[in-house]
Amino acid sequence: MINMVYTDEQGNLYDHPSLAACGRSGDQFLPLESSQVIPLPEGSSLVSLPERVAAGWDRRRGLRFVDQAVTERGCGRVYPVGVLLPQGFTRFLLPGFRRPSSTTAAAAGTGTRAGTSTTASMAPLPLYGYTAVGMRHDRLVVAALQTDEHHKWNPRFFNTPDLKERVSARLADDPDNRILRQLAKCSLDYSCFTAQNIFYQRWEGGLPVSPACNAACLGCISLQESECCPSPQGRIAFQPNLDEAVRVATTHLSSFSCDDDPIISFGQGCEGEPSLEADLIAQIIAQTRKAVSRGVFNINTNGGYTDGIAKIAAAGLNSARFSIISAAPADFCSYYRPKGYQLDNVARSIDSCMGRGVYVALNLLCLPGYTDRADQMEALSAFLAEHPVNMIQLRNLNIDPDSLPEQFRAGQGAGFAALIERLTAIVGRDGIGNYTRVQTTH
Repeated sequence: MINMVYTDEQGNLYDHPSLAACGRSGDQFLPLESSQVIPLPEGSSLVSLPERVAAGWDRRRGLRFVDQAVTERGCGRVYPVGVLLPQGFTRFLLPGFRRPSSTTAAAAGTGTRAGTSTTASMAPLPLYGYTAVGMRHDRLVVAALQTDEHHKWNPRFFNTPDLKERVSARLADDPDNRILRQLAKCSLDYSCFTAQNIFYQRWEGGLPVSPACNAACLGCISLQESECCPSPQGRIAFQPNLDEAVRVATTHLSSFSCDDDPIISFGQGCEGEPSLEADLIAQIIAQTRKAVSRGVFNINTNGGYTDGIAKIAAAGLNSARFSIISAAPADFCSYYRPKGYQLDNVARSIDSCMGRGVYVALNLLCLPGYTDRADQMEALSAFLAEHPVNMIQLRNLNIDPDSLPEQFRAGQGAGFAALIERLTAIVGRDGIGNYTRVQTTH
C-alpha cells in the first residue's frame, strides 16, 4: 500500500498507518496506484497545505478525510501535503485535499467528487504546482513522470555558495545596468534559475524587457491585478534601453564556459508580455549579432501580439515558446483574460514563426483532470493539425486548483499517460519535453 502522508501544525511529517494515499484528477479523488508513482525526485520540495483537509483512501470503505490525528505530540490538527517538483517532471495527480467548508460524502469506490466551495476567509494557495505524494516502503513517492532530462535545471547547480560573489562582481563591472540589477534581485530574492544563469554565464539566461502585458492570467506569477492570490515575485517597473540590454546579451552569448550554445530568453517571470517590446527586441537581436554569431535567441510569449511576433521573427529569432492552456477558445479566454487578442492571434503567430524557420514549442499548461479530459485532447489535436509545432513542452500549472473557474475543476481526466501518448503521436517522442531546446531549424 502507498500510505497517506500528512503534517502536524509544527510541520512534522507522518504517514497514516491504515489509509492509502490519494490524489485528485479535477474534482475526483483517486487512490495512488503503483503504476503512476515514482520515487521523490531530487530537488523536490514538500509543502504543507494549510487550513485544508487531508484525504486518504480506505480500501474497503473508500474515501476518508482526516483533519485530526494522534501524533507524537498527542491528538492535534493535521494538514495535507503536496510536492513541488523540479523541472523535467510532469505530475499526474493533484494532492488529495478539500477545503473545510466543503461537504463531501465518504462513499466507497473510486472517483468520489470533491466539494470545493470556498469560505470567505480561505486564502488561495500560493502559485505553485502541487503534486500528490505518498509513502511506500518508508520512501516518499509522487504521482508524476520524468518527461525530460533535467541535468541543467537540477537545483544542485543553483543557489551555490559563490552566487552572491558572482552577482556582486558582475554588478561591479556594469554598475549602471538596470537589467542586471533586476536579475540580481531575481537571483537572490526569488531564486530564479534563468536569472542566475546570467551570473553563472551558462545555459539559458533571462533578459526581461517588458513591464506591460496584454493579458491578465489567472496564474500570473508576477502581477495579480485582482489580488486573488499571492504572486511569488514582482514585475520590472522600467523599460530597458537598447544599450544595457545588448551588454547583457552579448556577454552571455559570447561566454565559452558552457558545453553548448547559450540562450538569451525573453519573457521571464518578472515581466509582462515581451512581444509588446518588439521594436526593442528586434534591435537587441540585430545589435548583438554584430558582435557574436553563436547562441540562441528565444522568446516565451502568449503569442497574442501577432505583428510584434512577426517583427521579432524577421529580426533573427531562433526559437519561440507559446503558452497555451486550452485550444477551446472559451476556456482559453477564461484563463488568460486577453486584452485585444484571441486564440486565433496565437495561431497566426505560431504560423508566422514556423514559416520563418523558427523552432516553435507549445508551452502546454497542464492541470490533472482538465488537460487530459477527452474534449481538451480533441481540441488540442485539432489545433495542432492546423498549426503544427516542433515541440510540446509540458508545464505543471502553478495555481491553487480550487481557485480556478468551475470548467477547469469539474470532471475527471483520462490520465496523463493517455495525454502524453496522444501528443507523442503528433510531434514524435523527441518532441515531448519540458525545456527550451537550443537547436534551431535555420
